[in-house]
Amino acid sequence: MGRKGCRSSFILTRMHSLPYITLYTVPGLVAAVLALLGWQRRYYRGGRSFSLMMSALSFWFICHGLAIAAPDVRSTLHWMTIQYGGIMLVAPAWLLFALAYSGQWWRTARWMRRGIFVLPMICYSLALTNDLHRLWWSSWALDEQRSYLYLTTVNGPIYWLHVGYSYGCIVAGLALLGYATLRLTKVQRYAARLVLIGALIPPLGNLSYLLGSSGNGSEDPTPFLLLIAGAMVFYAMLRYQAVDLEPMAEREVFRGLPDGVFVLDSSGMVASHNALAAQMLGVPAGRLVGRSLAEASQGSALAADLRELLRQPYEAQTQLASYEQQGQLYALEIRLRPLLASNGAATGTLLVLRDITERLQTERVRARHLSELELLNTLARAANSARATDELIRLMARTIAAQGWWDRVMVGTVGPDGSLQIIADSSSTQLSSEGQSADLQIFAELQSILTSQTTRLILLKEQREESPLSTLLRRADLPTLLVVPMIDQAQTLGLLALANHDERPVPTELVRLAETVGELMTDAIVRIKLYEELRRASELKSSFLATMSHELRTPLTSIIGYIEMLERGTYGQIADRIREPMGSVRHSSMTLLNLINDILDFSCMEAGFLRIDLQPVSATQVVTNVVAALRPLMEEKQLALEQLIEPDLPPVQANIARLEQVISNLLSNAIKFTPHGTITISALRYEQGLRISIADTGVGIAPSDHEEIFKEFRRIESRQSRKVGGTGLGLAISRRLMSLMHGTLTLESSLGAGATFHCDLRLAVLDSAQPATVMEAISDH
Repeated sequence: MGRKGCRSSFILTRMHSLPYITLYTVPGLVAAVLALLGWQRRYYRGGRSFSLMMSALSFWFICHGLAIAAPDVRSTLHWMTIQYGGIMLVAPAWLLFALAYSGQWWRTARWMRRGIFVLPMICYSLALTNDLHRLWWSSWALDEQRSYLYLTTVNGPIYWLHVGYSYGCIVAGLALLGYATLRLTKVQRYAARLVLIGALIPPLGNLSYLLGSSGNGSEDPTPFLLLIAGAMVFYAMLRYQAVDLEPMAEREVFRGLPDGVFVLDSSGMVASHNALAAQMLGVPAGRLVGRSLAEASQGSALAADLRELLRQPYEAQTQLASYEQQGQLYALEIRLRPLLASNGAATGTLLVLRDITERLQTERVRARHLSELELLNTLARAANSARATDELIRLMARTIAAQGWWDRVMVGTVGPDGSLQIIADSSSTQLSSEGQSADLQIFAELQSILTSQTTRLILLKEQREESPLSTLLRRADLPTLLVVPMIDQAQTLGLLALANHDERPVPTELVRLAETVGELMTDAIVRIKLYEELRRASELKSSFLATMSHELRTPLTSIIGYIEMLERGTYGQIADRIREPMGSVRHSSMTLLNLINDILDFSCMEAGFLRIDLQPVSATQVVTNVVAALRPLMEEKQLALEQLIEPDLPPVQANIARLEQVISNLLSNAIKFTPHGTITISALRYEQGLRISIADTGVGIAPSDHEEIFKEFRRIESRQSRKVGGTGLGLAISRRLMSLMHGTLTLESSLGAGATFHCDLRLAVLDSAQPATVMEAISDH
């Protein structure tokens, strides 16, 4: 009968507590659904912390419902104690949500975010072990005012510590939300206000319950108010998703930046960083947040540069840092920028690491290419200016050595006897081999390279067998030797040897450059040899011409003299029938004498020995003399002559005999190449000087041949030129004579329209000029 009464009492209690169990179970399930939905939106601002807060609230509701449904006092006490695990998590989770929602998450160190839960966990441990110390609550009793089994407690100091800490978290969260509300834009401010209003509801309700309603058997409204606040926050998250897109975009941009980024607080602690920053620093990401960057980077290749850069106060600056890792050179550009608040105060620092290794390598390659081009340009200029092989080789060796790529540069040439003569050696020590002949055994060892026509890199460490060459390299401390043969048309000219005092690697580009230099040096040596041969041939030609002209002119002068004596009857009267042949002989001899004189003058000019005395000369007298001498030829061809001579012409600086020679040559050519028509000779003032012009109406000269006719032994092939003959020296000599008299000889002509030659001369000066040589005249012009 007693058992039946107890059972009836238990059933009655269950019936009375069922609505309360439902009252807590259903909101607990709703909170669990909100936690799940919040986790699905965990990438929104505060999504993770919201999910944690709703999970803690759901745990609180369900445990409280289980306490109401407990069959006895001990079970009720057990579930009442367990529920504090959810109660204690709500406030820290709320603070984390406020940090994330207000944008302060990344500015808070990780250890601080985790440290928020330390005190709640300690309090929860003390609550679970309350029987040992009675610090959570000192006593408990059955609550008679409730219609279901529930206990009232006398709370201890740890409980009130937990309450104070929870309210501290709530107040801090509210302050963060208020701060965020003031800073957000108008659209974002609507959502922030909704969140702030929802956040104010639970603490106000709980505070009211704690101060006046806890002893009358009423239910604690705090979890229900928290559920309402959670629903409002979730609505704000759904309704105003734009609020969360900005931080999501910022995080994605932050993570996807091609640069490493550190965010430091005002004390130099790492507040945030992206994954690339830790990777570039070579430090695990877990070691950085909440620590001083200078300390966390200890052991990194950038430790010294960062330590120097992070000296407070921080100022905007940029620094380049480089380091070598596994044989590879890396370069970073480190930028430091202070983060300023709205009032201008420095609140932190942004440190950006940019990998510029590829750019540095590109710049080095470009710089190397420019250096190579500069070297080749210098060598080419040296090759063009040098006139002796040894001079060229020494200049090129010094230029290559000054570039700094090789410690020692040696160039040797093969002599006529087949020996290798060292022409240039950049070494300034007593080991220099310049001017010496290579050892026969060493030369024999190098013969394989010279004959194979291939560049060879010789490394001393790879020489397994001792040889004279390896002995020489060891004695000269040259473990690296690059030998470039200089060969022209299968003929060995010599070799270029480039050596280093260390076993540094020789890039393929440097080998190709050495081969290019070797080819350039080979071409220069060949060109100089050809120039020397040409110069010797020219000297022999000039000597031959001068000698032959002198030897021919002496007997020819005698022949002409004897003919004149015969014509005058010095040796008696001659028959009339012999006079005509003697005239032909005399004319041919004079023609030949003029040709010989031209060749002799040209030879003297080529050798630079012809000297001309300059003095004031009357251009009118020169023209009159030449016209008088050549008038019979013009009358013989029935050519009209016009003279345009300006009266009172000032004297010109010239040599009267040479000027008459030039005018006579030009007038003779005009007579030769003018079958009929008019020849005009004029002497007029021209700018700062005087111009003598000879114009004809003859066959003319094509514009493409204007310069050709002034070259020695050059004649324009035409039917008329074949009739008149000549050596092709007259105009060449005339132009050079004009140059010696500081004048010019130019031409205006077109084919079939006659030709006009202009002789421009300087006016005479008071003091007569010194005699000029051919070389002086050339340098003057």
